[in-house]
Amino acid sequence: MNSLLKLLAAGLLASALTAHAAEVDPASVPEKKRTVLAKYLNAADVPGFIAQQGRNVLFIDVRTPQELQLVGFAQGIDANIPIVHFRYDRWNEKLGDFDNEVNPDFVSQVENLAFERGVDTNAAIVVMCRSGDRSTKAVTLLSEAGYKNVWSVVDGFEGDMASSGPNKGKRNVNGWKNAGLPWAYKPGKPLFHLSTLKSDAVR
Repeated sequence: MNSLLKLLAAGLLASALTAHAAEVDPASVPEKKRTVLAKYLNAADVPGFIAQQGRNVLFIDVRTPQELQLVGFAQGIDANIPIVHFRYDRWNEKLGDFDNEVNPDFVSQVENLAFERGVDTNAAIVVMCRSGDRSTKAVTLLSEAGYKNVWSVVDGFEGDMASSGPNKGKRNVNGWKNAGLPWAYKPGKPLFHLSTLKSDAVR
C-alpha cells in the first residue's frame, strides 16, 4: 500500500511540475503579445497542456482560412475561427499590409463550438495565430464575454522572425512548425466556421 501511495504521489507531483513548466512567465512575454488574462503557452508545450485538461478544452486557430490552406495548420485544432478579416480592397501604408477588421461573430462562433463539443465556461481555451499577436485580440474578446481560462500561444504556428544571422527575417525561431509538431495542409470543411467567411469578400 505504501508503495502504491508513493507511486501515486510521484505521479501527481510530476503532473504538477509539468503543468507549471508549461506556463510561460508573463514577465518574459513581449509587450505587444501580453493579454489581459496573462496566461501564456509556448507552442511546444501545447500538446501536453491539452492532454492534461482532458475533454474540457478547446484549441482554436484564429488565423484566416487562407493561411491554414496555404501555410498549414496544427493537427489537433478543434476549429479555425478567424479573429480578423482582411480587407483586400484597402491597403494600409502605415502597416505595410491590408487593412483588417475584427470578426464580429468571433465570440458567438466560439460559444457555438463550445456547445457542440460539450465543454463548459470554465474550459481551457487555447488560441493560436501566426506568431502571437492576433491571439491577444482573441483573448481580450473572450475575456470580455466572461471566459477567464484563455491561453495565448505566444510563438504561434509559424513563430517569430530571426533578428540576425543568415536567416534574418525568416520565421524559424520558434512556433508550432519549428518545434517539429504535427501539421498538415488541406484542413477541410469541418474545421472552418463558414459563416465567418462572408466578410472577407472584397466590397
